[in-house]
Amino acid sequence: MRIKLITDKVNYQSKPKGGEIGTIINRMAIGTAKEYSIEEIKQNILSGKTIRPSYCGAQETDWISQQVFMIDIDNKPVKPKKMSEIDYEILTEQYLKENHRTYEEIIEHCKEIDIIPNFIYTSFNHKENHHKMRLVFVLDKVITDENTAKRILLYLMESIGEVDETCKNLNRIFFAGKNIVFDSGNILNSNYIIELSKDIIVEDSKPIKVKSNKINNNNNKGKSLMERYPKLYNKYYKIKDIVRGLRVTSIYTYRSNSFNTLVTVSQRFGNPSRTKVLGNPKSSPSIKERYNIKALINREVEYLQNSLNCDPIVFDNKEDFWYHIYYNINMAELLEFKYPSSVKCLFHKDSNPSASIFQTNEGKWLYKCHSGKCGVAMNTKQLIEKLGGFKSEYRAIEFIKTIFNLSIKETQWSIEQKANLDSIINTMNLNKFMDLCPQTDKNIRYVKELFLVMAGIAQNNIYGENYMNSDGDAVFFVSLSELARITKTASNNLKRISQRLAVLTYHDLIRKLDDDKIPPKMLAKAQAIAISHKMTQRVSYYSIPSWVFDQLNNIESQGVKWKQNGYTVKGTSYEMFYRTEGLEVAQNIYPQYKKVASKDIDYETGEIIESIKDRTTTKKSDERVENIVSVVEKLVSEKNYTTEKEIVLYLSEEYKWEVTEIQLRKMRGELEKIGYIRIRANKELKERYSVQSNGYPVIICKDEKN
Repeated sequence: MRIKLITDKVNYQSKPKGGEIGTIINRMAIGTAKEYSIEEIKQNILSGKTIRPSYCGAQETDWISQQVFMIDIDNKPVKPKKMSEIDYEILTEQYLKENHRTYEEIIEHCKEIDIIPNFIYTSFNHKENHHKMRLVFVLDKVITDENTAKRILLYLMESIGEVDETCKNLNRIFFAGKNIVFDSGNILNSNYIIELSKDIIVEDSKPIKVKSNKINNNNNKGKSLMERYPKLYNKYYKIKDIVRGLRVTSIYTYRSNSFNTLVTVSQRFGNPSRTKVLGNPKSSPSIKERYNIKALINREVEYLQNSLNCDPIVFDNKEDFWYHIYYNINMAELLEFKYPSSVKCLFHKDSNPSASIFQTNEGKWLYKCHSGKCGVAMNTKQLIEKLGGFKSEYRAIEFIKTIFNLSIKETQWSIEQKANLDSIINTMNLNKFMDLCPQTDKNIRYVKELFLVMAGIAQNNIYGENYMNSDGDAVFFVSLSELARITKTASNNLKRISQRLAVLTYHDLIRKLDDDKIPPKMLAKAQAIAISHKMTQRVSYYSIPSWVFDQLNNIESQGVKWKQNGYTVKGTSYEMFYRTEGLEVAQNIYPQYKKVASKDIDYETGEIIESIKDRTTTKKSDERVENIVSVVEKLVSEKNYTTEKEIVLYLSEEYKWEVTEIQLRKMRGELEKIGYIRIRANKELKERYSVQSNGYPVIICKDEKN
């Protein structure tokens, strides 16, 4: 990568002063721009050369392009012109106590917000007790639009925080330094940075200066720095506001979307929307002085209702209600953070912005503190609970409903359904199920967690009576990817979830619904979603039958049958049920996959005929089964019995071990059909078949009943 920028030709071993700076700027004319590699840029800096990271002359109006952006962190406050050196030393000392950040802390912060500089070097005046550094960011593409470059620079400065505000011009030069203390080699994605910085509106304006009245030294004798410079002191150290204070750290100006007035952002907890109008206050509209965060802390319902101004929404079920809370409510706007990627944490003393507000890949809003001392991570509900200091979840939910103008429909039928599911969940959680259905309880010991997840989803998805099946049970839907997220299963392991759902379906703990069992409204919605997402199969719909006496008997009956057939979770598949119990059972467990598209050739006409047929087994599977049966017959004929391990070993040259093992699990029912049984050996069987083994292995032998 070659980057076009400007470097001075003279090396300095200390910071240039006075007239030297003007001489340097004159030497660094736009015509001296060259292309450098990143390593050459580093060497130039370490050798003492001043750098202008942009392809630009002495004036910002000469700017042409830029690929490198630099940020200066001096860890000191701006010195007003009329402040004495003694007072400035006091101010700097106080600033360092409250705001000093080491380069280690800066590096950690950059990693936490995922905006990592290519390298960081210390300036000439860097000291162990007063770190001064420059962060160098490199983009993968050249920026040729000036406003875009300006936004990127301002965004980087805002994200890092507490930077030198005078270095926000694109024509800025940066002096060389002592050492490179961080060298990641990271190249930032320009499209990503452009997207992050798109909301910053650039104005042609001079840096905001702190006004300072002429000080009468005689009148200030004995006065503290705060008393002599109250405005300046408040800028950096005002403690009393909502929770920890209001500190003006704005580094740019922008034009407010609400008012055609130049404003400057004042930071409260990082990046709020509170603004202070510049210019003639009489002609400027008033800005609200109260904040949503304060209102959340104090549970000021009326204020939040007026501030949020939400239209009323009535939800059919809890699932839709919580989806709205987690996904549709913009957490950054709720907390009034304009730039939420880097904010000061609300829950601990935070001199450096260590928190961020963002949406996950699925669109869920989260608040996350990246500090090791805090590390809180909360969704919208949890954040409101924490800020409001709620001790009751019920009261927190009612508070959320009220401030956002939300409600959930309740009918006698929905109340009944929730009560049924409550009973099921409690029975499972309190281990009462093992007394009611002991064999099924053993069979599903590895899939209980998934069943409880499904019951919880069902409870939150109770719609009106128009959304029930013919048995009166509530119908709900959920995708495999959503179940993977809830159960923390890797997205590339959806087959595992699918198998476990089939286990629950076989035991009639849940029911997968075919098209004719799904309420018309829900089926239409599912088909529309499948079409819009170009899915070959619609999302699955389920119901959970109530655990009345007859239903529990049916569940246990299925559990006994599961054991008798030698089924396992790992072998669970359409083929396993089809080979053992036939087409109807397999289709009931896999209603969406019961049909397959087929192409046949009419050999008389050569025409290819497409049709939809019942799903059975594949040609390759049939070939494997044929080979396994042949091996079983051979081994049993030799010593009257065999084991699955022996079969796998015998076929190891033809198939991988796991292929044969899985196929054996799927075809256990097939063996019974041809006169073989799979049974655990006992003392009598070991003696009869001369089984040479410690313990009592599972063997395959002739079924003597046939």
